[in-house]
Amino acid sequence: MNSTTLVDEPPDSVTLFAPINATQSSLYLTWTQSKDEDFSSYRLFRSETPGVSNSSYFVTIIIDKTVTYFTDTGLKDNTTYYYRLYVYDQVGNATPSNEVSGETTANEAPTPVILSVPSVVDSTTLRLSWSRNEDGDFSSYRIYRSESSPVDTLVAPITLINERSTTTYDDVGLEKNKTYYYRVLVFDKGGLSSSSNEVSGTPR
Repeated sequence: MNSTTLVDEPPDSVTLFAPINATQSSLYLTWTQSKDEDFSSYRLFRSETPGVSNSSYFVTIIIDKTVTYFTDTGLKDNTTYYYRLYVYDQVGNATPSNEVSGETTANEAPTPVILSVPSVVDSTTLRLSWSRNEDGDFSSYRIYRSESSPVDTLVAPITLINERSTTTYDDVGLEKNKTYYYRVLVFDKGGLSSSSNEVSGTPR
């Protein structure tokens, strides 16, 4: 009696394309679709050095064969990353793709805001207003005040505002008929900052 031994073949590899649409913290990857009938998953691995394997940092698993793209987020700026995509079948066989690399962009200083001349609310209060920052990595506005020009931005700010949409601030408890000078600094998530123009106001 003859017997036939079935050999489970590993899945065919897919082609991984070089990352595109790089930002300061993300890279977008695409690949060809697996044709394997016993497809189980795609598993993406990465490293900051060449020679990625399935023992490198595990990025994600995708179980839908038709999904052939992924955005890798939370990356460091101005850094080269290496990737390899493995195709796994139902019994655990895995086949690697080619290795590709991509570089995130360098962090740039945020777009400065335009600070308007303060309006007088009352004899001890000035209202500040500025343009809204629209940068994707916005972190905070920090308002600095001095009693002379130029405004010292190396000291602690008079307030810190984490909400991007908040673009006004009432500075209270001021001295009547005294001139105050202001700047608003925008900080991004990478710690870089940009200063607004300088303005002055006098509560009366």
